[in-house]
Amino acid sequence: MWVVRIGATTFSMHGNDTTLFVNFKHKKHAQVTERAIRGYVSRFHTLPPTYNGATGPLELQDPENWTNILDELHVAEIEQETLDTLCEMHSARNMEVHAIRGSPRVIESNKLLSIGFVGMLYPPKELTLQDYRNLYEYLL
Repeated sequence: MWVVRIGATTFSMHGNDTTLFVNFKHKKHAQVTERAIRGYVSRFHTLPPTYNGATGPLELQDPENWTNILDELHVAEIEQETLDTLCEMHSARNMEVHAIRGSPRVIESNKLLSIGFVGMLYPPKELTLQDYRNLYEYLL
């Protein structure tokens, strides 16, 4: 599986008090998403909003930080166990993208980035005691 990251932060979407970590079954779909985000950041010098009810782009605390975002934006491989742990730690769900409908586009009226993800939503997974042991061993 593949994810889009900015540094060590995994791309996610937010809605209805829920975080959705987006992962991709195929690397090419992650690359399409990464290019769309890169194009958005290059054009508007900020990140696209990723939550329901967004009315415009996010404002960065440091207006010059957009160049760092471009430098750190990349596609990375992720293991299922790592994704499960990430979801558990954030009480989040997992969205596995199987395809993308159409081409990503910017909705000009409010500068939102529209990407037609097609895939499955998975509920949060309960980690076992062994999963937590593996996590703590990894962190140490």
